[in-house]
Amino acid sequence: MTKVHSDPREHELANVEVHSLPPAQWLPVAGAFAVQGLLFIGMTTHLPALQHRFDLGELGLTLILLAMVLLSGAGSVLAEQIATRRDSATALRIGLSGLSIGVAGIGLAPSLVALGGGVTAYGLAVGMVDAASNMQGIALEHRAGRTLLPDCTPGGRPAESSPRCWRCSPGTGPWRGPWRRWPSSQCCC
Repeated sequence: MTKVHSDPREHELANVEVHSLPPAQWLPVAGAFAVQGLLFIGMTTHLPALQHRFDLGELGLTLILLAMVLLSGAGSVLAEQIATRRDSATALRIGLSGLSIGVAGIGLAPSLVALGGGVTAYGLAVGMVDAASNMQGIALEHRAGRTLLPDCTPGGRPAESSPRCWRCSPGTGPWRGPWRRWPSSQCCC
């Protein structure tokens, strides 16, 4: 019986040397995914409180969410620019610092203008952390010689806070996508 390959690169991936990664290499990256995911969940669950605190209608809340999404896209582009000039670890550090500033700014905002500043910092930072975390994850994949990120969830997205993600079986992921254009810088914060 002939084996049918579901991925045309499966034979290439089967011949890749697989390296075991010590926790010191993958734990900071998993932590960045966890921080991003937990802060996003926290922000989402506190939207009704923000809406009440600033007396925002449905349109006002929608505009804040739209601003976060658009700023997140800009943050991803900014992370790519920083990673190209420096490295992705620097982009991740700046993004995590920005998340701290943004969350504090939103939480402590005394006025709608201050809330706008916090939302701006948070939106840019969440995009930076998302892009830089994925760059770091890809750098880990290159070190390990196997796909790590998409093997962890059925939908092919990184498991935002699952350290088991980093111990997936070698070469089983079908995705090797466009992330390769980003620099595989020295990994970890």
